[in-house]
Amino acid sequence: MVIKLRRLIGAFMGRIMSRRRFSGAKVVSCNLSANLSPSIETKRAYLSLDPEYCYRGGSVRDWRERARPQLNRLLGMNELSDRKISECHTLWTAEDTRATYEKRALRTSFGEYIPIYVASSKSNPEPKHWLFCLQGHTSGMHITLNFDGDETSQLRGAYKDRNFGLNALENGFGVICLEQMSLGIRSENSVTKRAPHPCFDASMQSLLVGQTLMGRRISDLLLTLSYMRMEKSYAKSWGVMGNSLGGSVGLFASAISDKIDYCIASCCISDFYDSLLDIYHCADLYIPGLAKSFRMGDIVGLNSPKLLVASMGVIDRIFPINGFRKSFTEAQEIYRNSEAPSQLKAVIGMGGHGIYTEEIFALISRSLRPRSTDF
Repeated sequence: MVIKLRRLIGAFMGRIMSRRRFSGAKVVSCNLSANLSPSIETKRAYLSLDPEYCYRGGSVRDWRERARPQLNRLLGMNELSDRKISECHTLWTAEDTRATYEKRALRTSFGEYIPIYVASSKSNPEPKHWLFCLQGHTSGMHITLNFDGDETSQLRGAYKDRNFGLNALENGFGVICLEQMSLGIRSENSVTKRAPHPCFDASMQSLLVGQTLMGRRISDLLLTLSYMRMEKSYAKSWGVMGNSLGGSVGLFASAISDKIDYCIASCCISDFYDSLLDIYHCADLYIPGLAKSFRMGDIVGLNSPKLLVASMGVIDRIFPINGFRKSFTEAQEIYRNSEAPSQLKAVIGMGGHGIYTEEIFALISRSLRPRSTDF
């Protein structure tokens, strides 16, 4: 039995050895111990960049007039300039002890539908200040107002810190929630084989036709804002608030459009080197050529002189606080030279990648109240 086993092992090893391509390879050098990760070269290229449109002092107004068209181009917004809202369909209305709610579907001239909620508190049915509330990578806009996925009952537990639409209602704001492309009920379900991440397919396909998913989402937001401003003509201000991806969409939209009066950008600001080049992020945040034109601090600074609340958690693992400090410091110079240093504010939470609603609304209400007594 032992002899037979040895023969079997010998035959097996012989077959293995016979598959070797080289029988007498000579070692000349062992000089490939270096890290061959592609990110090393990408970071080197990034550090060698001198962004063409970054702020270098002087008139912020003149810089903004040059920089905004470039950012529009990078986002692919020029490809979307002809879009309009052509129809509005009310899907349902409802109320509870807190507020009244309406779900609508806005049809664009391109044939797409943008689902939204419109809500106002019963104690303030015609609010003078309206806030667009944008989710990040969650299951959809329903979370913002604490609806479950079927919109029939309340959520319990899991997304408690994402229900900032309720906080906005409690603080006297009218609320508009927008279902972002590729998320919630706008998730991809038509391609033959879908990517694991809900935003990947739309991100890549947008690039193929000269657009970006970020630009398409911004276009949705600005179209909806223009439509609602006409409907709510009595309103005195319009803002946007979002966490993570939602904060990024709001931040970029506010940077290129004066239709937005103030912006609350939560857990989405960090220097590109510290975040996008070092930590996994969704493909929707990668704008072709962005770093050749701007730093993150420039995107924040393009919001000047409007009110911008930048929120961050000290242990955020995907938008590191060190990168936030660098970008915020860059933006502070732009706000100072806009003669509006007090309009750039920071809310630093003691946690991670979440939205610090209590601190944010305490600050935003104080900041807006001196301009209006309508809260």
